[in-house]
Amino acid sequence: DRTLRELAAALAAAGVDVTEQRVADALECAIAGHRRALARLERRFRGEMADAREPRVVLIGRPYTVLAPDMNKGIPAIFGTLGIKTFYQDMVPHGGREELGPLLGAFHWQHAAEALETALEAARTPMLYPVYVTAFKCSPDSFALDAFRRIRDAHGKPYLVLQLDDHDSSMGYETRIEAGVRAFRNHAERAVRRTAGSPGPLPTRTTGSGRSPRT
Repeated sequence: DRTLRELAAALAAAGVDVTEQRVADALECAIAGHRRALARLERRFRGEMADAREPRVVLIGRPYTVLAPDMNKGIPAIFGTLGIKTFYQDMVPHGGREELGPLLGAFHWQHAAEALETALEAARTPMLYPVYVTAFKCSPDSFALDAFRRIRDAHGKPYLVLQLDDHDSSMGYETRIEAGVRAFRNHAERAVRRTAGSPGPLPTRTTGSGRSPRT
């Protein structure tokens, strides 16, 4: 209701002759279209993951940070050149509200809550590894990252955190991404061996935290 009122007021202030009912109808249509688009993306994700035999990556973060070419430093393309299929968090069905309930109750930011839900789903999904793309000195992200790491550590899967900084070149991101991809592939291979009953060492946890991945 608040969104409807603000949209109607903004249109009226701009000189658009429109009734509040027409704005309500348009808003309902837009929301329904958005939901249909998300459903198509989720179906695509499920189809791509159904027969996954190698690591896939889900990029977690604010849409204007991850998806905008002027902001993302070419990170999605770097994964592509390494042969890693990449998804955005909107494609991953969000779940785990009950499990994350107390944690989500401490957050007042929609993007942070969605990031944590996606992180939990990635932890449960074989062959799917999360890459958190955050902005330098973003306070809400700093809180979410702490919770993100706890979720990932609890499930024993590697992850990568990439911090965007206007002073960084793409070469720096390439180095960190290459290290992260090696960790993802090593973990995936060991997971397959364990599933097949073959002996092998437990996976190490590799993180790309801040500016450099650590093993």
